[in-house]
Amino acid sequence: MDIVEKYSGSILQFAGGAVIAFWHPSDANPSHAQLAFDASREVLAKLPALMASQKHISYKLRIALGTGDMAGDWFGPIKQFQVVGKAMTTADRLIRTPPILDSTVQMSQYTYNLICPHEGIKETGSIGRDNLEDLKVFTYAPENSPGQGTAKTPRSTFSSTLRGAAARFFKR
Repeated sequence: MDIVEKYSGSILQFAGGAVIAFWHPSDANPSHAQLAFDASREVLAKLPALMASQKHISYKLRIALGTGDMAGDWFGPIKQFQVVGKAMTTADRLIRTPPILDSTVQMSQYTYNLICPHEGIKETGSIGRDNLEDLKVFTYAPENSPGQGTAKTPRSTFSSTLRGAAARFFKR
């Protein structure tokens, strides 16, 4: 996950076929959502080369970007480090929506409003929330998105802390 670090992100954890990363906004680099999105686009851009080198394996990659307040600490009886908050909850809800295409980046209106340019991003639906504003779902898919058809789908989640961006990558 050198790409995550290249764009100033940090890997939080690996969970099965998922990678959870976060981008913390700082005075030196306040554009955490843009960095998470740029990393996501580069991961998708490198997927065709990976698939060409792994001819017997086909991947689909879904990336969900969440933006918002987050906190992290050591939780549970085994004191595992976990991040909780709006960015992670949003990324989790996005990754659970039915996929539109095989390899995509999904985000809510909160992340969409923090990134630019918007080329290649379309509003593709919404997620209802009790007594709260619905989450609008925006999807980015490269023009030559690999993995269209039947294949294993990696899921990824990028997440960020303290008004940061979160990403979640999933593979299935």
